[in-house]
Amino acid sequence: MWNRIMNVQLGERSRQVWLGVEADPLAQSDDLLSKAYNRPSEAAAAKPASRRFISKNAIVSGILGLKQQDSASDSPPPKARRKRIVRKKLASSLSRRRERNNQVAETQRESKDLAQGREGEDRRSCESGTRAFFTGFPKCDAVENNMSESFNSVIKDGRSKPLVGLLEDIRIHVMKSNEGKMRMIDQYEEEVTPNVKKTLDKERKKVKDCTPICGGRGWYEVEHGSTKYRVNVRNEVSCTCRRYEVSGIPCSHMISALLAENRNARTPESLVFEWLSIPKWKVCYEHILKPNNGMELWPMNRDVRVLPPLFKESRGWKKILKRRLEASETSAGKQTQHGIQMTCSKCLQKGHTKRTCSNETAIIPPKKPRGRPSKRQMSEEQSVETTPTLQSQPTATLHSQTVPLFHSQPNVPIESHGVFHSSLTGDDYVCVGRSVRDMSNNIVLPTSLFREHERNKMSIRRRK
Repeated sequence: MWNRIMNVQLGERSRQVWLGVEADPLAQSDDLLSKAYNRPSEAAAAKPASRRFISKNAIVSGILGLKQQDSASDSPPPKARRKRIVRKKLASSLSRRRERNNQVAETQRESKDLAQGREGEDRRSCESGTRAFFTGFPKCDAVENNMSESFNSVIKDGRSKPLVGLLEDIRIHVMKSNEGKMRMIDQYEEEVTPNVKKTLDKERKKVKDCTPICGGRGWYEVEHGSTKYRVNVRNEVSCTCRRYEVSGIPCSHMISALLAENRNARTPESLVFEWLSIPKWKVCYEHILKPNNGMELWPMNRDVRVLPPLFKESRGWKKILKRRLEASETSAGKQTQHGIQMTCSKCLQKGHTKRTCSNETAIIPPKKPRGRPSKRQMSEEQSVETTPTLQSQPTATLHSQTVPLFHSQPNVPIESHGVFHSSLTGDDYVCVGRSVRDMSNNIVLPTSLFREHERNKMSIRRRK
């Protein structure tokens, strides 16, 4: 708007100057341009900037009285083109509105279906697991799966068997169970079944918390705690707690109303539904399950023969079938020390090891040389008849002929077994074959080094 006012004023002044009425406006063009460009900021913020602005060309055109030409983009379109543009915009807006309406309707439909499905699912779950939705036809108020759990515990061992073996276990269990139930029924003398009897006893204990108020003609208002129930004990026996309707067993409210009524002398056992009576219990186990023959006596059917499944080799390396070990055998894998009796390497006693041993060190005889002994050694061992002691040197006889057991040097045995005393050092030695063990320091040395060992000991003692 401000641009238009400035253009009109400038054009009027240019026309008057051209007619010679006023002075040339070019002298005042700078002031006009500053006024045009320094317009209020609110107008610029509230409305987008216009493409019409004051320029020197506008001033010149106003002076000369020429009409300013707009660009091709600002020229108005033809009439047919404008109609086509309007029709196109209208069609696009209608299509967008139609799509938006369809999306809204679809969303509402999905939310409605979801709400209905959730409501139906909640109702089905409530009807299947809540006593409030139970009907009075089955006369059973059990909402748990104890029956299936008991059956699963019975067939626990039979599950690992083939199908025929599993069925045989189930048949035998049913036979035993039915036979036990029949014995119990023959010995039972009550009016109702044992489980019903236990339930009635529990309900009788709750009667002390119930307060019946008679309304006439068998109608009672029973107050149980902070809740009240309507009970009828005459024509159509009922209670608004629905326990009797669902289970067929009188509740504590009905028992309290019967005690207050005392007209026909009806007992709670007489109101129990007939399906829970002893005659109906006998009918359940009237038919027995007859025994069967073993599988060997079953009739053979030659028309259809059941074949084993086809063998299919598995991929990869084939497993090696190992021989089944006996109970006394041990596996070749890692063995445990269970059942093994330990032997101490220090005192040679069993029951402990060297780590915890507190006994004295035992004399360990040297190991025998490997291989088969020579004939000379065997003959010498057989010729030894006496064993040397601490104070005597070992001697042996063979067919009344003396065989020397020592070397030409004194106290040096060739080969013998026994204990002898050294006259040089005064120590005791144990001779086993061609080996000698010094008892003083437990040193084992061959017989050829015995003399040298004695000299070393004597030299050590002289130094001391």
